[in-house]
Amino acid sequence: METKQIHKSMVAIMRSVEHIGKDKKNQQQGFNYRGIDDLYNALHSAFAANGVIIVPEILDIQREERTSSKGGLLLWTIQKIKFKFVAEDGSFIEAILIGEAMDSADKGTNKANSVALKYALMQMFLIPTEELKNQDPDGSMPDPKSTYEVEKDECMRLIGLSKTVEDLSQLKEMYPDLFKKDADVKKAGTDKYNKLKQ
Repeated sequence: METKQIHKSMVAIMRSVEHIGKDKKNQQQGFNYRGIDDLYNALHSAFAANGVIIVPEILDIQREERTSSKGGLLLWTIQKIKFKFVAEDGSFIEAILIGEAMDSADKGTNKANSVALKYALMQMFLIPTEELKNQDPDGSMPDPKSTYEVEKDECMRLIGLSKTVEDLSQLKEMYPDLFKKDADVKKAGTDKYNKLKQ
């Protein structure tokens, strides 16, 4: 079977990409993260050198209006997006991802696009999130996170992304137990609230 150019190019890109760590720090809440810009910076040269472009196509979009506890309007956007990775000879492969975002203004679609592309790139190229210190699989096996830890990480991430007090109110409705019982979440929420009220 003939190997298409896109397959060769995608493998070449994967081989050239180093790990992309959570090197940015949210100064208010103290957690580290990586954003879509980190992936752009890490992958642009590899895509250009191997002649691959990405063509996005929104297959489905849903918006839901929600009211925060203080009466503000929040827009929840969910998009199903197809990303076509195209080589110079026209051969291509596709990946379909879901992106969702919450915003109180007009940035929900942009945020959902970025989320979908970020995870498409992370998954297509199996980009390591940290540099492996030990190549022995047993030596580098991470401890699995509990459901509570995963939920807390996501809540902390969304607090950091909050742009308005209404965003925080919506998060309190989504994660009531965390905001009531987890000291880190309570502090992050309070710090973010105070910053937004300035």
